[in-house]
Amino acid sequence: MHRRRRAFTLIELLVVIAIIAVLIGLLLPAVQKVREAAARAKCSNSLKQLSLAFHNYHDANSFFPSGIAPSNRCCFGTWQVATLPYLEQDSLTRAYQGYSTGVAANGTTNVTYSHALNLPVTTLRVGILTCPSDEPQAPLSNVTAHNYVVNFGTTGIIRNAANAFIEIVPTYGTATDNGSPFRVSQPQKLTDMPDGTSNTLLASETVQGRNADLRGFTWWGYGCAFMTQLGPNSASPDVLQDAGYCVNGAPNPPCFGPYTNTQPITLAARSRHSGGVNAAMGDGSVRFVTDGVDLINVWRPLSTTQGGEAIGNF
Repeated sequence: MHRRRRAFTLIELLVVIAIIAVLIGLLLPAVQKVREAAARAKCSNSLKQLSLAFHNYHDANSFFPSGIAPSNRCCFGTWQVATLPYLEQDSLTRAYQGYSTGVAANGTTNVTYSHALNLPVTTLRVGILTCPSDEPQAPLSNVTAHNYVVNFGTTGIIRNAANAFIEIVPTYGTATDNGSPFRVSQPQKLTDMPDGTSNTLLASETVQGRNADLRGFTWWGYGCAFMTQLGPNSASPDVLQDAGYCVNGAPNPPCFGPYTNTQPITLAARSRHSGGVNAAMGDGSVRFVTDGVDLINVWRPLSTTQGGEAIGNF
């Protein structure tokens, strides 16, 4: 005689479903945490490669590239173009026109990053300059944004009456201008870093702005740098060139524009990581700097090359 198999009751089925849901709820955060740790590690490795590229550029030229092209223009080129050959992207550099003067090989003038001659380069995404923790953006004319910016020290940027960039120390906070490894039209040398390469920031992360926000727009002079007037992932707003380039609201950090002489363009180091940013030092090492780093005694001194500060642990 066969015994009839007892079926699950509705209550038992609901209990099983509930247990599975709880297990999934516990598992997903753990998976996301592992994925973010892997993404953060990849970002750190990319910054390591970038710092080595800067040193290889220095070996070949006896100085680092200018932060903004020697022409003193926002839109001809930045350190990103100059560094591409040392990131195994030499073909992109050869294709880019008018980096220094805005004059193309065929004589066309005023060739900017968004000129038709350069769009085959600037609409491409450079993988090693993109952090997987962020979402890739192309905020203007399909020109790509990226995630790494160079150290402009404690200064901000304004454009003067002669239509040239100048760097000034903001008057709305305590800061000193004691040099930085990247500047406007002023290539710097390792010998310009008496503070020591291990005590000087080369580069850090930034976020790619959403919905036409131009943060992370590193082909562009106004978007290729960070300044230490603000701390990592600061709750204070970035100052952008124009209000139209600033889109407030999550996931974008706070911002406002346009800049003034007393509140120059100022961009914080930012990331999509929790609790801090990856930063490359002048000796090629990469550190994770927490959002709570001492702004006055550590973060700003790390951005200067000639301040002579005694910097503690961070």
